[in-house]
Amino acid sequence: MNTRLATLLTLALAAPSTFLCAQSMASKDPTNRPSPMYSKAEKKRMARFRMVHGVVKDVHDNPMKGALVNLKNLKTNQTVTDITQADGKYSFDELSREQDYELSASFNGKTTPVKKLSHFDPQSSIMRILSFVPPEQDATSASATK
Repeated sequence: MNTRLATLLTLALAAPSTFLCAQSMASKDPTNRPSPMYSKAEKKRMARFRMVHGVVKDVHDNPMKGALVNLKNLKTNQTVTDITQADGKYSFDELSREQDYELSASFNGKTTPVKKLSHFDPQSSIMRILSFVPPEQDATSASATK
């Protein structure tokens, strides 16, 4: 009989707190929908800007530490630079969607082929791998473009 009374007493005490908890959650969002992944301000910012990121690799396809990655705005001719870490990664964010850019990397006097970023590209996050090509490949690709 005592266990039955204890169970009844526990239920009587727990019910109001459960009701109050459910009521406070319902008052915040009556539809109980999950919160949005991005706020409206964040979505507007993402619509105005884009980012480019990637990896700089050597001739043997290994990530390069200490390479200088240059991003040149073709309208203003301003260049910003990032230095790769041990994993060879670089990143530039908050780039204008209305501008065109050129991207290249340099290390010990050698430069990668230039990659272009067009304002026509609709992506908000662009991945570019910058590779140092062996000299014989570089010479054949230069003669093929002439």
